[in-house]
Amino acid sequence: MARKHDELRGLLTDEYMRLSMELSETSWSRVLPWNGEEIIEAVALATAHDFDGDLDAVLRRPSPDDPVRPSDPLDWETDLEPLVGMEPADEEERREQRELDERRRALLTGVLATADRAVPVTVADLATLLVDLGVLTHEVLSDGRHRWRLASVVPSPADVLPMPAEWVRQDQKLRRDGAAGPAVSALLSHFTVHAQEPLLTTIDRLSGECRYSPDQIRAGLVSLRDSGDIRTERRAAGNGFQSADLDALANHARVLVTVDWDHVTATRVTFQLTVPAAG
Repeated sequence: MARKHDELRGLLTDEYMRLSMELSETSWSRVLPWNGEEIIEAVALATAHDFDGDLDAVLRRPSPDDPVRPSDPLDWETDLEPLVGMEPADEEERREQRELDERRRALLTGVLATADRAVPVTVADLATLLVDLGVLTHEVLSDGRHRWRLASVVPSPADVLPMPAEWVRQDQKLRRDGAAGPAVSALLSHFTVHAQEPLLTTIDRLSGECRYSPDQIRAGLVSLRDSGDIRTERRAAGNGFQSADLDALANHARVLVTVDWDHVTATRVTFQLTVPAAG
């Protein structure tokens, strides 16, 4: 067992972890079946280690004792077996997960039909589709070796398939929230001290105070606004204020930030015990 763990650690190089991080930002996990994700992860490993081999060899490398095989049917069912020390999923949770799995399957089937592409049945079919979509590359070298690699720039599903508009909106929000996550925490911590009352500030000032780039601060403010945690306003003609367009707001322009602390404490557990009482 220790030898297997050592072998696995040897595969998880910095380059592989970098590729995995980039892949996590492309949203394919929201579209593909589970063994589809395993295809991409196995090819990422081959890319990181400059490993050549046919699809079967590439798929065997991460898990030689229990590999995904090219002939395997696609697996859409989420494994809800509990981790050690955790309660097993109840029937309601299993039913909800089955519905989510079926929705994901219907999504991919539908967009492929719209794009006039065949729906894959096996792992090999899906690997071929991912090559056609520009997610992976596959070539046969002059000496007969197969080379599977990640594309130099992996497209998102919406780049290569006619994804529904609502899916695209949700995906953009998830990406924005994911990128903004650290800045959101820093902003909330800052506001806990400095924004018990409406705070007149700038993106540049918040950037210096929170130690995040202006772009990260802007993304954090957008995420907090869209979540209902803050209101952002600019001075309008006269003495009033109007909603601030954060996307167009100059870094040096002043913006009034009003935090809805009731909303923050109701929806963000980590701040329920840290926000000081008003007054």
